Amino acid sequence: MGLIDIQRGNLEHLLRQRGQLGTHVPSHVMTAIQSARQEIARLRAVCSTYGHPVLSHPLDSDESNAAPEPSAPTPLAADPLAVVRERLRDVETMVRAGLKDEALKLIRELQDYLR
Repeated sequence: MGLIDIQRGNLEHLLRQRGQLGTHVPSHVMTAIQSARQEIARLRAVCSTYGHPVLSHPLDSDESNAAPEPSAPTPLAADPLAVVRERLRDVETMVRAGLKDEALKLIRELQDYLR
């Protein structure tokens, strides 16, 4: 799980670089983004194999190239507060990466979850 967090941190940094560079993104940055996402997918699969499913994160895939996933309600956990804490960390990550629309969407999901 810690390795996934590290890869997500790397990915967040790379996405911020891509956003700052705009249309002049060097190929090594794009390759690093793709590699980080592949590594996250691999680590999630390993965790799942050992019975530790990892919630997907909005940064884990490129939304523009991915088919839209059907929206599913946030699963109830044995500790609902843990779910809220994790999702709030996701919101913070998205805001730092400049993904304000996605962060607002997640905040709305949290509001629905808490009702």
